Amino acid sequence: MIKELRRQHPESNIVAVDYDPGASEVNQLNRIKLMISVAKENMRAGKGFKLEKVAPLAMDEVTGQMRAHDGCVSCGPASEEAVASVAERLGRGIKK
Repeated sequence: MIKELRRQHPESNIVAVDYDPGASEVNQLNRIKLMISVAKENMRAGKGFKLEKVAPLAMDEVTGQMRAHDGCVSCGPASEEAVASVAERLGRGIKK
């Protein structure tokens, strides 16, 4: 699966993290830290990600399949301000 994702999106930064009971926590953290380090280096080199507006997904309760989520009574549609805020925080690489 990862090989196909990398083939289709060579700019992607993907790492496999083993969460089996026998997996070492140190190994897990090192893999995640390496992924973050590569992402930071790519951002510095101007090879950062590009934000694209996509429809959020929701689980269809009848079929169990994922479908586009265009807002509902409980959560409503995402405002442009909320999308811009998240995009800005991701671009800076910091939490609000």
